[in-house]
Amino acid sequence: ATHDCVVPPSRMAATHDGLLPQLRCLYHGPPSSLPSAALEVLAQSGIAQIEHSSKRSALRVLLRLPEALAHCSLPDDTPPPRRKTARALHALFAAVASAERIDEDGGGEDGRGEADSPPLQELDAEDVYDRLQGFVSERPPRPSASLPALPALRPTLRPYQQQAVEWMLCREGVGSAPAATPPGAESLWRRVHFADGGEPLLWNSCNGALLLAGEALAEGAAAAAA
Repeated sequence: ATHDCVVPPSRMAATHDGLLPQLRCLYHGPPSSLPSAALEVLAQSGIAQIEHSSKRSALRVLLRLPEALAHCSLPDDTPPPRRKTARALHALFAAVASAERIDEDGGGEDGRGEADSPPLQELDAEDVYDRLQGFVSERPPRPSASLPALPALRPTLRPYQQQAVEWMLCREGVGSAPAATPPGAESLWRRVHFADGGEPLLWNSCNGALLLAGEALAEGAAAAAA
């Protein structure tokens, strides 16, 4: 099960008693970045309001926040979302989160990214090798556990083979080094910002659940959103 919240999203809008803003601008940018089928479903259901620029070169998605929180998946729902509106919300937030990552990497359509990138040059194999060597030598050593004596093992392990076995032993909790903790369900939560600022939403990238960032979350989800 994923993380539960104190107030389930399906009842969150009612508990706020009208305190949530009715319309929030979730996205403002090129229409090609968003799934048109999902936008159509959300517009028809009254969850979103779609506005095009005069030349239809830009798109604004105004989200009715109480309705979105009432129609999205619950945090402990099994993916994928079952209801049509929940699937549409999930697709929309996946596209918006992807667009945010592109903008953060400098690849958006606002004049940054490819337009300012230096021209591609032929790669120098020696230069690539030197850079990789520098990266390997500077990275911190990975945790490992000492390889115990194995009388039944006749072959002599090569150094890289022994390092791999020691790393696997550490992952299994053998030896003094603690086993690495695999990421939990809290790693599925992503922070999605509104185009008009204000409090962002937390979106579960697995099952499409939505939470207000300011709500009381389970400890893992709150840590992932920090």
